Amino acid sequence: MKSYGEELSRERVVQKLLFSLPKSYDSICSVIEHSKDLETLEIQEVVASLKSFELKLDRHNENSTKRAFTSLNIEDKNPKSGASSGDQKPQKNWKSNDGNKTACKRCEKRHFGKCWFEGKPKCKGCGKFGHMLRECHGNKNVQKLNYANQVEETGNLFYACNAVTIV
Repeated sequence: MKSYGEELSRERVVQKLLFSLPKSYDSICSVIEHSKDLETLEIQEVVASLKSFELKLDRHNENSTKRAFTSLNIEDKNPKSGASSGDQKPQKNWKSNDGNKTACKRCEKRHFGKCWFEGKPKCKGCGKFGHMLRECHGNKNVQKLNYANQVEETGNLFYACNAVTIV
């Protein structure tokens, strides 16, 4: 539409964006339409709201639940051999697949695939990832303690002046 020379207002672009989404986004679309002023709403704000909603959808998605439990195997303790009575339930034994995880050289933890802390700085103060020494929260506590121990030894000087003029 814009390529044909038609002027599009911000409100119209936001409406088109919300209208073009699939049915799974209907709830967030109605919330955005009714709670925010579409004339002043930026497209970036709409996209940010939609992305956060999509993350919530993915969190509750069935596939993400399956992925969360892929590191566990379920094996029968008593494998079925021949006929068994219908009253007995097989006992499950949960085994962890920690043997398949490799030790990470960067964070020294065991996990699958790429390390979460790759590309993030490591603090030399506390040894944690994601910040530097100058941004360390543990370091700030030490600075506050040192500041509390400092005693200020400046005195106060009071000066009074009395002048009398005779007229």
